[in-house]
Amino acid sequence: MGKKAGFFGGAIFAVLVLSLLGSGCGSRTAGTSASAESAALPAESGPEPVEFYFYLNGDSDILGARPDGEIDHQAEIVYDELRALLPAANFGVHAYLDRGISLRGGDPIDSETYDRCADAPAEIRALGETDSADPRYLRELLAKRCYPAAKRFVALWSHGDGYRVQNDYDFDPSDRGFHVSTLLREIPDGFAEAVLFDSCAMASLEVASLLEGKAKWMLASQFELPNVGIRYGGLPALLGKSRETGAILSLLRADSERAFAETGATAPLVLLDLAKLPAVSEAFARAWAAATAKVAAAGGDAYAEFRSSVLRGARDGDLYFLFSRYAPDAMPALTAALESGRGSLHFALPATTSDRDADLEAVAASAPEVFRTWSEKFPNWAAYARVRSVLPASEVPQADVPKQGVQ
Repeated sequence: MGKKAGFFGGAIFAVLVLSLLGSGCGSRTAGTSASAESAALPAESGPEPVEFYFYLNGDSDILGARPDGEIDHQAEIVYDELRALLPAANFGVHAYLDRGISLRGGDPIDSETYDRCADAPAEIRALGETDSADPRYLRELLAKRCYPAAKRFVALWSHGDGYRVQNDYDFDPSDRGFHVSTLLREIPDGFAEAVLFDSCAMASLEVASLLEGKAKWMLASQFELPNVGIRYGGLPALLGKSRETGAILSLLRADSERAFAETGATAPLVLLDLAKLPAVSEAFARAWAAATAKVAAAGGDAYAEFRSSVLRGARDGDLYFLFSRYAPDAMPALTAALESGRGSLHFALPATTSDRDADLEAVAASAPEVFRTWSEKFPNWAAYARVRSVLPASEVPQADVPKQGVQ
């Protein structure tokens, strides 16, 4: 997101942030521990406990302006905002921040965790240099508890390149590549009420599928988010009135979209009911099968025409376009899953290597740098194969002409 989203702000400048190797581990502040080793606090009498977990990847970041005009990394600004949330009864906040290099001399800055349980003193822990591409840090974050039972929300913040495969942000010797699928595997089954993506173009079928069984809802956008990101400042006041998941997500979406509009940008947040994702996946399989048959039968430059008809952005198709053009009867499955009643989901769509590629399966195989990576990262993708498992064989559309291979 960082390469583009920063341009939504007035005094925002895109920068490449390279972390340097740090060392050491800081001491803890006094206060109530929220570590995995510590016993969770018993919930106070009163409202149902709510805990938020923030994973802030600040190694790939852009600059932003604080309210007083000071320029700083956006991750630092967001981190300070989270720490300023007023305490509320039975409300826990956990955050992990992977910092980049300092703007004040280029020195490496320690990564840091922040934990606060209701109105108990906060615990801040310096970790030294860490690599947020390493899933262990999300695993450690999610292991923390303020309360043995609570509604839990996970927010993944990254103003880098969204869910695409990337090189290490900070070039650690581990030589791992960052990919959101690596992180999402660390979310335990049944863990979250919702997963929120404060990152661009995360409202996709592939990303949503990774959350099946892990969360009930997904909040994300198909578009580049303005630099202000998702707004959490209204949470404490709301929690004094309601702990309903729907109320919490509605507040976050409304406050965020209002803040987006103030920047002059439009980036609707999609709220997806993950319980209805299987129906969307089946509808996708039907639409993909219909498109496959039509393209294979037409031959010639039919794939290029198909791709242009459903494309949104450089690399993504749009389910709304796909369904409306190739499977109108599948549209209700999509609209039923989107609580907002608007928006859509992306899906990966590789570019063809030749206008003569008429077979979508062959096209997929011809783009290993795009499609094979997606197929490996997201087991649900490879719709051309999935259509055979979702639909009875008798319902799979067949082309009238032999399929053509890649030339």
